[in-house]
Amino acid sequence: MRWHTRHASAALNVILALATAFTLYRVVSQPKTAKPREDRLTRPLLPGDTLALPGGEWKGASPHIVLFLSPSCHACNDSLPFYRALSAYVGARPGARLTVVSPESISSVKAWLLKSGVSPTQVLQNTKLPEYGVAVAPTLVLVNPDGIVTDTLSRSLETKDEAALWARVASHQGKPLNNTRYAPEIDEGTMRALVPSGTPVVVDIRDREQYARRHRAGALNIPADEIPSRAPRELSRSTPIVIDCPAERRSDCRIASELLLRDLGYRVVYVLVAGPDAIVRH
Repeated sequence: MRWHTRHASAALNVILALATAFTLYRVVSQPKTAKPREDRLTRPLLPGDTLALPGGEWKGASPHIVLFLSPSCHACNDSLPFYRALSAYVGARPGARLTVVSPESISSVKAWLLKSGVSPTQVLQNTKLPEYGVAVAPTLVLVNPDGIVTDTLSRSLETKDEAALWARVASHQGKPLNNTRYAPEIDEGTMRALVPSGTPVVVDIRDREQYARRHRAGALNIPADEIPSRAPRELSRSTPIVIDCPAERRSDCRIASELLLRDLGYRVVYVLVAGPDAIVRH
């Protein structure tokens, strides 16, 4: 009886060892699917980046125009005549594609575009566009057949930008276009390292009520809609500017940084992406 018991126990141990080894093999060998970057320190979508957008079909398309739009976006609605012209061009050119991506439902976006005379090749819904480097609507990118971004343009375009884009769309002539000017995103450690190069001014862009309830010690409150009028009077262009950015306002922080860099002439701007533990009650 003891002999049988010992051998049964040994056989059970062997079975358990084999089962454990097989489970580990399955975990290690299981193919990994591509995912967008989920780290908190990201940057905008730039020429040379791969647009790993679910549902995007790049192969064989030339040119492939991708529009990131929203029916509630004022600049998107103001730019509809230009998008209508792009749509007509794509419809008349074999192999060309126009993809519209929006956080809104596909049906509502299609109805909005149809009413405006814009006929895209494809409409995609994506509610996590900042993970792909798109923080501002409208954003227009040109993508080559390998899914590589060649040109990036955000917000409403001036006449000269539209002319340059037509040249790129028609024959890829001229330099790649890129008018993004978002500030680099930093963490607490990087912010502390900035102090030796000149104490930065920390700006809180939330409204006054949110600021009064809870904010970082020493932060200056300039609500986002007041930046154009107050920044030139209250912020020195010779001092690094740090926008204190709560997670739920990330897109607003990027827009504010673009406003400071591109429109107001500030040269050193950062966006501090920090957790709630970094904001202290005042």
